[in-house]
Amino acid sequence: MTKGSDHPDSGRRAVLLTGAALAAAAAAPKALAQTSGLGTGGASSKIFAITETATGKVQGIANGPTWEFRGIPYGAPTGGRNRYMPPKPPAPWKGVRECFAFTSVCPQTQADIRGEYGQLIMWDRQVGGMGEDCLSLNVWTTTTDRSAKKAVMVCFHGGGFATGSGNAPGFDGKNLAHYGDVVVVSVNHRLASFGYTNLIGAGAPEAFRYAGVTGVMDLAASLQWVRDNIENFGGDPGRVMIFGQSGGGAKTSTVLAMPPAKGLFHRAAVQSGSALRLVTHDSGAATAEKFLKQLGISQV
Repeated sequence: MTKGSDHPDSGRRAVLLTGAALAAAAAAPKALAQTSGLGTGGASSKIFAITETATGKVQGIANGPTWEFRGIPYGAPTGGRNRYMPPKPPAPWKGVRECFAFTSVCPQTQADIRGEYGQLIMWDRQVGGMGEDCLSLNVWTTTTDRSAKKAVMVCFHGGGFATGSGNAPGFDGKNLAHYGDVVVVSVNHRLASFGYTNLIGAGAPEAFRYAGVTGVMDLAASLQWVRDNIENFGGDPGRVMIFGQSGGGAKTSTVLAMPPAKGLFHRAAVQSGSALRLVTHDSGAATAEKFLKQLGISQV
């Protein structure tokens, strides 16, 4: 019996193996194109997208056919000298800022997961942590082409004026951006005592006159960011809708009446939580005094 390469089957095997290799090589680009959606952002072979903002370049990441830009700052950190002050613009940065992950949310109490509602809303899942550097927003879009001119939907999260965040799973905008063919923005802002303590009513100096409304001033600042930057995310700054559920509905109602927000949005949707009147000056002052007393602060 003949051994090795002299055997008739060896030649046939070599031909078959070579043919299979060539067929696999030819099919690979087609297969890659067909499976590129989930990993590389649809028909594009790109995994990352870079676009400009007024303060620097940001880099997003593909999630199926949608680009996700998470944790873009629209305001400076709110701690230290900025605490209880109107929002200030973020500092510009050099190079490209990676916006792949959620960033800090305003410090708050955790959602009680013993009840079904607490388990449903999942507000205890704040993967970016908590802190006073919380003026950030998230953008979902299917294109960064400035000529796309897609309608923009800005979401104000629920949780009253004390808890929740735009990072919560229920406010993830990728499906709405894809199936609704819109650009979705969710906003983080100051909450509870960080955003709504009427210090001026409790005797604080005039410099703190906005301490009781800084949280909603943050919302106006986020809309200014949308006006100035959303075109670079495929959005139309002339077609902006604000909307929110529960506490987000109350925030939407509030922004409807805010002079600083005039002209920054063009439609609004309140999904429960409608508000015609909020806390009065005297009631806010009384709450601030109780809060300061709890902290052991007798004079401001």
